[in-house]
Amino acid sequence: MKALLAAQSRTEEERDQLQRELHSQAQQKEAMAKQKDEMVSQLEALEHKLISGGRVLDKAAKQERQLREAQARVEAQKRQELQLAQELAEKEDSNMLLEEQYATLQEAVDDKTRKLKKLWAKHKAATTEIEDLKAEFQAEKEDMLDTVRELTRQLKLKYLLLSHFVPLDEAQSLEKRARYDADHDAWQVSRLETKPSSLRPKRPISRRGARRIESEYARRNRLIDPLNVRWRSDNVVQLDLEMPERRTRDFEIANGTGYAHSMNYWLEHIGVATEGDVEITFANEVEVAPSGLASSKDKSQSTSNGGSKEGKESKEGTKKASSSSSADDKSRKSASKRPPTASRRRREQLDE
Repeated sequence: MKALLAAQSRTEEERDQLQRELHSQAQQKEAMAKQKDEMVSQLEALEHKLISGGRVLDKAAKQERQLREAQARVEAQKRQELQLAQELAEKEDSNMLLEEQYATLQEAVDDKTRKLKKLWAKHKAATTEIEDLKAEFQAEKEDMLDTVRELTRQLKLKYLLLSHFVPLDEAQSLEKRARYDADHDAWQVSRLETKPSSLRPKRPISRRGARRIESEYARRNRLIDPLNVRWRSDNVVQLDLEMPERRTRDFEIANGTGYAHSMNYWLEHIGVATEGDVEITFANEVEVAPSGLASSKDKSQSTSNGGSKEGKESKEGTKKASSSSSADDKSRKSASKRPPTASRRRREQLDE
């Protein structure tokens, strides 16, 4: 009995001590909350003011760090209070076990059953909380893995762009000038001009009198090798003159059709040639004429000239026939050498 009383007194003292600790921690929590509210109000006041200069920014960053530290301390205090509350509940349960005295066995069974149900409910709540924590942890883990994969992909892309499009010395200088700002969570590059006019290369000055911009190296090589199109600024492609297609053909006189006599006949009738003065002859002229033209010519020659003229005309006709036959041979030979034309092919088909 004395042992039970001693144990009960010891548990009461521990319970009182735990209550005093909880009270002190609650007071500390209130003080921390007041301090947090004061710091938040100070930060809001600083935000409304015009911030200029590095010292003010440093002070604001320092106060922000202090605020984060205070929040961390408050969270740690909350965890400690929760732990103390759990310990106090356990102590109360143990005290209940010591103080219990049952009159009958049925009362003891009922009380044990009630406690068992209570403990089972606590067990189920703890199991549910553990499952929720596991699910939350798994979701955070998958989210972090996705973030890591995305960052790795972006990093590989940036490295690929740097290795293919940025010179090595420029990449090294950029890496040296880059600094990470933990307060703003961003990279800062010093001495970097972002104006378009500064990044755009200047246009090279052209030589006076030149039509295109030309470097000294290209001009010197163009003087050494003028036929090389690599050093030319214009007239790079030279094309031959394209001649037009021929749409005419050579004049040809068909043999045996009497074109020469018909031409003389029409020239006489239109007044170009006078009687006995001019007569047009062709190299391939033959003694074949239309019947109407031949009869009219014979009648005019018989009435105007005598028998002496007829003999001369017959001699001249034989000479013309011989000359025309030789001219026909020459024209046939020259025609055989030339490529066949459409009129020549038609004439050959008619002859066949």
